[in-house]
Amino acid sequence: MAYVFLIKISILSIIIACALNGLFFLSAFNEDKWNENIFSPV
Repeated sequence: MAYVFLIKISILSIIIACALNGLFFLSAFNEDKWNENIFSPV
């Protein structure tokens, strides 16, 4: 039963990491400075 618990924790951690990355990208995307840094090749 322990491995099921570990699998659930790993899935939750992956979901939380994806959510944090999404929030960071959206917050950075809303700022003009970050917007230029993301899309400009320089």
